Amino acid sequence: MKDHDLTDSTLKFYAFDDRDTPSFKLTKDLTEISGFAMDARGRLFGHGDEEGVIYQIDPASGEIVKTFDVGSKKLKEDFEGLAIAGKTFYLVNSSGELFEFEEGANGEAVEYTKYSTHLSGKNDVEGLCYDPVNNSLLLACKDDPGKGLGMVRAVYEFSLFERRLASRPVFTIAQEDVSDYIAGSFMPSGIEYIPGSNTFYIIASKGFSIVEINRAGDLLGVRRLNGHLHDQPEAIAIAADRTLYIGDEGGDGRGFFTVYTPTEPLE
Repeated sequence: MKDHDLTDSTLKFYAFDDRDTPSFKLTKDLTEISGFAMDARGRLFGHGDEEGVIYQIDPASGEIVKTFDVGSKKLKEDFEGLAIAGKTFYLVNSSGELFEFEEGANGEAVEYTKYSTHLSGKNDVEGLCYDPVNNSLLLACKDDPGKGLGMVRAVYEFSLFERRLASRPVFTIAQEDVSDYIAGSFMPSGIEYIPGSNTFYIIASKGFSIVEINRAGDLLGVRRLNGHLHDQPEAIAIAADRTLYIGDEGGDGRGFFTVYTPTEPLE
């Protein structure tokens, strides 16, 4: 495998091979961490993949600050992504259903609104992020991209103005564009908007990789993630200063997250 030209990619500013990169264990309730999101105040939130429980996580230690439930009767779903738009939170399940709710106090249960989309389990949604430029949510599919789209991975846009998912992907990633740089198929497990930019990071637990892509669907960079630091990368969040947080499912152990600080300031 060769290295991707990173001239136009901000991925070149992260030392993904540095084994001394800080890593923190998560509570056993987040052994199967599936999603991260960071709000405008720099607070980090996460969730597991079986219950509608939101955890606020101290990004400096991995300690849990508070938890709250989604629904008075705790939701049981295959949750795969979290996003925060202003003060509103969103969870997505693998079938592309969205759950909208407000932040709760510690121990509180909050009500939610559910939105169905044309996606289903065969699309296998695995990533969710908020795009503040277009006031929309982006849903990254791990599997079937949609009818007639061929060997690509698709990202769909859910408008928060219309509360509706577009019928066609907002952009796609061709497998052939990524295959020279990773082992196996590229199967997205998380997506995040890069603050102050027009690009996005997408991580893949299969392929152990992270890519940067722009709004036109152009691939700007591909980096392989270090297998010594990552077991199964599923969650991603980016702070305003471009500090990057990647969360891994724990498998037989505890879930954990790794913190990558840019090697130089990014504007």
